[in-house]
Amino acid sequence: MATLRIMHLVTMTFLGYTWFLSALYAQDPKPRLTEPRLISIHPLGGKLGSKLSVEIQGYLLGETKGVWFPNSNLTGKIQKINELTNNTDRVELSGNDNAKEYILYSVLINLEIPLKTDVGSHTFYLISPRGISNPKKFRVDSKSVNQEQTKSHQTATTAQPVISPCFINGTITKDGEVDFYSFEVSRNQKLRFEVFSSVSKRARTADPYAVFLDPELTLYELTGSWFDSKRTKRLAYNDEPISFHISNQPRLDYKFNNSGKFLVAVGSFLGKGSPHYAYQLHITPQSQLNIEQEHSKHDRDNTTIFWKERSFERVLTINRLKNLWLRTASSSGPVKSVDSSNRNDSSINALPVLVREMEQYERETQPLKLILPSIIEGVISYPGDIDQYEFHAQRGQQLAFEVETPNTVPPIFNPHFNVKNTEGKEIFSNLYKRIDRGFTFYLRTIEPKTLYTFEQEGKYILQIKDLTQRFGNGDFRYRLLVRNQIPHLGNIQTEVDQLTLIAGQAKKILLTTDQEEGFSGDVAISVEGLPKGVRILPGTEVKEFKGLNPDEGRKERFIPLSQSVTIVFLTEKRMSESSSPHLLRLIAQPILNGVLGRPLLVKEIPMMIIRSEERVKKS
Repeated sequence: MATLRIMHLVTMTFLGYTWFLSALYAQDPKPRLTEPRLISIHPLGGKLGSKLSVEIQGYLLGETKGVWFPNSNLTGKIQKINELTNNTDRVELSGNDNAKEYILYSVLINLEIPLKTDVGSHTFYLISPRGISNPKKFRVDSKSVNQEQTKSHQTATTAQPVISPCFINGTITKDGEVDFYSFEVSRNQKLRFEVFSSVSKRARTADPYAVFLDPELTLYELTGSWFDSKRTKRLAYNDEPISFHISNQPRLDYKFNNSGKFLVAVGSFLGKGSPHYAYQLHITPQSQLNIEQEHSKHDRDNTTIFWKERSFERVLTINRLKNLWLRTASSSGPVKSVDSSNRNDSSINALPVLVREMEQYERETQPLKLILPSIIEGVISYPGDIDQYEFHAQRGQQLAFEVETPNTVPPIFNPHFNVKNTEGKEIFSNLYKRIDRGFTFYLRTIEPKTLYTFEQEGKYILQIKDLTQRFGNGDFRYRLLVRNQIPHLGNIQTEVDQLTLIAGQAKKILLTTDQEEGFSGDVAISVEGLPKGVRILPGTEVKEFKGLNPDEGRKERFIPLSQSVTIVFLTEKRMSESSSPHLLRLIAQPILNGVLGRPLLVKEIPMMIIRSEERVKKS
């Protein structure tokens, strides 16, 4: 049976924790709004082949003209626009002396989902004379849809019945609300429970107007007793607080030993509620994909817009090294600026050796020997299980250790690895301690990637386990890639999701490019799809390194240096308004020793041109 637990790996003083919560939920002054701003959408998803009404709420939406789904065959038509005069969610803007309240609007859309629509998330925008809105996502699924019932279902006895597999569209409308759903299972059935909210992890910090649900998920059994026939027993719980966790939504995988009726409850972390707190609960059979199938599914050139450098959710395949070289100024081997004198040149470009941990090694004291580079597929199959591997490193050799969890991500499974010398002394691990600048708290985290330069040649022992050693089963699978470091561009990010340009004015955006594993080159940025009358002026600036906090460890092992790139968009004064969005493509190219690397797609950004803000009536 899959064992579920919450493990946030947090050690804080009381003062630090109090400070953290106050900072998280503090209402800082918000900048002045000039573009349509979407706050919430309900429902969050629908079934293939269906037609439904979707309500979108936000600010400056009084003159909305249409809805736009780029790269999707979803279609939507504006049905009605209402001013929510009695709303309690007015936002006070304090960015200037004339602070004012923006009126909240409701936009009803008739949405059509063709049968040939791709299953998954679809991004959409609202279009108005003020420009293009921030994006929201609508999920499409093939499973049956359950809408949250209007009558109360906030207790175990009033739980709304559903039939799995399904997904449920719901809302945590008020403080303290917890929604209960009941379902039937058969003996030994395995189910996955997952909650999706309306705001991405990045938007939670990047967008000052973002209204987000931080969901929690609980599984109950109806046990009953002689004293209380309605008694419930909690089986599993996951909340994954927004500041600590890796993924965007809580997930529970559970194997039911007995048949019968069970309950799943969706609530809000810290008990917060709002009419904007929409969620979608998925109840599906637990994934039966094996490692070979996952390789077949994900083993592709994933070097552009879908790139994830440091995430437990990325997929490590035997093509990982090839894809890393594609993100530098050379795709065929080490670049000239890389000092490979102390590296194992015979293996630096080789495909990793696939090593599968076998059961006979689990209970033996002798570690399994590795030939670098290697990608290890293993499992922490029981509590206290420690898998061991032996490898040889040269003096000065720079290695990268990447770990991935195919089935179960932290905080459920926390893959902790360390490297020891032959004397049993720990050299390093993937446990990283962060300290805030005020020294009020520290946070210990399990990192998915660790770098290390070996000071001595010799044999080393690599151990991997669950952090607590209290848990382990067939779902605690891992992949561990041990390889030579390859200087390359890591994540390339911008917080801009859309652009509204005023004719005759300039607007800038900022891109951040991570310099992974000692990449010392530059980054060239270009923009494809610019309409006539719009040009750009790019510039590059290396961020200042501010040093380390005391007792913070070797920071460079876990966090790369970065570059910031500023792009200024200039529009001609006589440009006409956009009738529809232009889809811009941001392209990054590494430059090293005068050599230009391959183009990397950073992001697709919709853009619109408007004449001036003053010509638009106040919404």
